[in-house]
Amino acid sequence: MEILVVDIETAGFLYNEGTIVEMGIVGLDLESGERELLLDAVVREKQLTEQHLTDEEYTWIFQNSTLTPEMVRDAPPAGTTYRMARDIFSDPRYRGVTAYNKKFDLMYLRDRGFVIVGLPCPMLLATEVVRIPFPNGKCCKWPTVEQAYNFFFPDSKYVEAHRAADDAMHEAQIVYELFKRGKYPL
Repeated sequence: MEILVVDIETAGFLYNEGTIVEMGIVGLDLESGERELLLDAVVREKQLTEQHLTDEEYTWIFQNSTLTPEMVRDAPPAGTTYRMARDIFSDPRYRGVTAYNKKFDLMYLRDRGFVIVGLPCPMLLATEVVRIPFPNGKCCKWPTVEQAYNFFFPDSKYVEAHRAADDAMHEAQIVYELFKRGKYPL
């Protein structure tokens, strides 16, 4: 049984007219744990403005990863990447699509017209396994990708790259670990 794990990077949030700047899609075989990188692309959407690349309200991704405004400026138009992504999402061998913090990623993609069969969110499912308390001691806060990955793979010392393909590859490992533990229902 195979599923897809998608990760996007954005300049801003949907509510403030943010734009997708990178997309990664990984195919995950839940029987073997094998992962295949299917898409790794910097994206330049037509609504991209100079403000998305320079205004502090939008530039978190450029300050926290190796992605640069120049890479986005120089990227091909998003149409070709989106056609490839649509083909991947509609491939019948995949049972559906998930993302770490699925609500964020799939909301953006659906806003762009993607038709996606959503699967459970690994971030929400990992919450009860990783069990990170809030500062007030109550349990449990949503673990970051880095926190969940380091919980499941404590010898790794993983630091999240905030690059779509790399993040999706690591998120797929988290999904597989949840599945092996019986915590990822399909």
